[in-house]
Amino acid sequence: MSCKYTALLQSVLLATLRRPPTPRPRACGAARRTSFSRCSSLRAGSSSAAGRVLPSPRVCAVNVQILDREDRWFERGAREACKSTTPHSTEVEASDTTYIRPIVLPFHPSPGKPLNGVRRSCQVWGHHIYPLPTTHGRFTLRTHSCGELRTAHLGEEVTLCGWVQYVRQDLFVILRDFSGLTQILIPQDESRLVLKKTLCDLPLESVIMVRGKVRRRPEGQENKAILTGEIEVHANNVEVLNICQKLPFEIKDFVKKSEGLRMQYRYLDLRSSQMQYNLRLRSRLVMKMREYLCNLHGFVDVETPTLFKRTPGGAKEFVVPSGEPGRFYSLPQSPQQFKQLLMVAGIDRYFQLARCYRDEGSKPDRQPEFTQVDIEMSFTDQAGIRDLVEGLLQYSWPEEKGFVSPPFPVMTYEEAMRDYGVDKPDTRFEMKLVDISGAFHNTQIQFLREALHQPGGSIQAICVPQGARHLKGKDLESLRQTAKARFNQEDPSLLSHLLEALDSGAPPHGGIALGLDRLLAIIVGASSIRDVIAFPKSFRGHDLMSHAPDFVSEEDLRPYHIKVTWPEGLTPGGEDQ
Repeated sequence: MSCKYTALLQSVLLATLRRPPTPRPRACGAARRTSFSRCSSLRAGSSSAAGRVLPSPRVCAVNVQILDREDRWFERGAREACKSTTPHSTEVEASDTTYIRPIVLPFHPSPGKPLNGVRRSCQVWGHHIYPLPTTHGRFTLRTHSCGELRTAHLGEEVTLCGWVQYVRQDLFVILRDFSGLTQILIPQDESRLVLKKTLCDLPLESVIMVRGKVRRRPEGQENKAILTGEIEVHANNVEVLNICQKLPFEIKDFVKKSEGLRMQYRYLDLRSSQMQYNLRLRSRLVMKMREYLCNLHGFVDVETPTLFKRTPGGAKEFVVPSGEPGRFYSLPQSPQQFKQLLMVAGIDRYFQLARCYRDEGSKPDRQPEFTQVDIEMSFTDQAGIRDLVEGLLQYSWPEEKGFVSPPFPVMTYEEAMRDYGVDKPDTRFEMKLVDISGAFHNTQIQFLREALHQPGGSIQAICVPQGARHLKGKDLESLRQTAKARFNQEDPSLLSHLLEALDSGAPPHGGIALGLDRLLAIIVGASSIRDVIAFPKSFRGHDLMSHAPDFVSEEDLRPYHIKVTWPEGLTPGGEDQ
C-alpha cells in the first residue's frame, strides 16, 4: 500500500486515550452495533426486523447473546430468559444462531430478582442487564472465585481457593485469586483451636482451600473499596495446598520493584493486579479481534511456518541450525511472503496472530520476539484496508478505555518520507525534515556524495537546537554504515519462489500488520511493551528468569557441524578477562 496508514495509528490512539470516556447510552431497548448482526426476525405482538427495537416495553428482545465479564457469549442464557416464567418475557421466541452485540432487554421483572435459568449469566435491574461473574468453580475444586461472592450468596456453603494476602490480628485472612479478594473470618471458639492455629500461622502467599458459609459483615465493617466488601466467609474447614517460603519481594501493588527483579521472578510479578488486568485485557482484545475478522467478515485464521529462509532487507534475523552442514533456517521477521502466497492460493481473506522475530536491540516498544495482528485481503484497495482496520479497532476497543472515532487521519507514503524520512512517523513532534542537498554539492564526504549520486538522492536533516555538541565521531560512523547498507542490492534469487507465485495468477491484494504488544501498551498506558507480555526479554534481549540465551556444549553443537570461535579476551562466560 502506498499510503502508510499504520504509521498514524499510535498518535491517533494516544490522542483517544487523552479524551475522557463518554458513557455509551443504554436507554431502554437501545441496541448496539446491529449493522454486523445476523439473526432471525423477532416474533412478538407486532412484527419487527432483527436488530430493531420494538416500541413496546413489554417485549423481550431475546435475539441477542449476553456477554459475561470475560466477554464470552451466552446464547443459551438468552434463550432461557425467553422461556422463563417472568411476566412479559414469554411472548418472543429466541433464535438459535445470532451474531449481534448485546441489546438491553426492555422487560420488567422485579428489581434485583434474577431470571429463571440464567442466574449465572445475567441479572436484570430495572431496564438494564448487568452480567454476573462467571462460575469459575466449574471443573475445579472451588465453588466460586474470590471476587465473585455478593450479598445474593448469603447463607450459601462455598469453597474458595487462593493465596493468603493478609492475616489480620488473628481474626481475618484475606484470600486472593485472579478475580479479587474475600475476607475469611477465623473462628475464635475453643472447639476450633486447630483451625484457628492453622489459619493464623500461614505464611503470606501460601495456597489454601477454605470451606465456609457466606455471611453479611457486621454493620460499619463493610469495605466499599472491594466488590466483596459486604460479605465475609466464616471458615469451617481449611486445607493447606502449598506453604510459601520466603519471597524476594512482597506481592503488593504498592511495593516498588526494579524491572530486573520483576523479570527475574516473573511468575511472582504476574500475580499483581495490574499484570493480571493487562493479560486478561489482552485476551479479551484478541478474542474480539478474532470475532470481528473471522465470525463477522469471513477471514481465515492460518498459521504460517516459523522455520523459514533468510529474507532480503529488513532487520537482522535469528538463524537456526538444520543438521545439514552449512544450511540454516531463519526465524521470520513477519509472515509477509506467506500471506501473499495465501492470496495467490485463493484464501481471499487471511488473518493470524503472528509471532515475529528480529535480532535487534531491545527498546521500550521493541522485543526480539513480538506479536502482530497480520491481515491480508484479495481484491481490495487502500480505502478497504483502512475501513477494515478502523472497524476492527472500534469493535475490539475496551469500553472502559473510552472510544475510538473513525475515520483516522491519513498520510500518504510520499508525504511521510518527505516530511519525516520514515514510513511510521511520530506526529507528536513537529520536527519535519529539511532538504539541505544544496549545501553538500561539493562535499568530500564519501557516503554523502554517494547518496547525492543516487537517482532521486538527497540529503535531509532535522533542526535540533544545539544538536551539534551531541554528535560524536561514533555517530558519524553509524550514519556512514547506515547509508552504505541502504544502497546495497539484495540477491533477487532469495525471492524466486515468491516471484514465481506472483506470475501464477495472483489477484490484487493488500494488507496491514498491527503491533499487538504496542497497541496493548497504549491502551493500558504502560511505559514498555514488557508490561503487556507474560514473559518478555530484557533490554539486552535476555530472559532473566531462565537465563536464556544459554551456552551449548561442543558435544551438543557437533551434530549441527558448528564450532564456536571465541573473540579474543572473552571467556565462555561472556565476560571480559
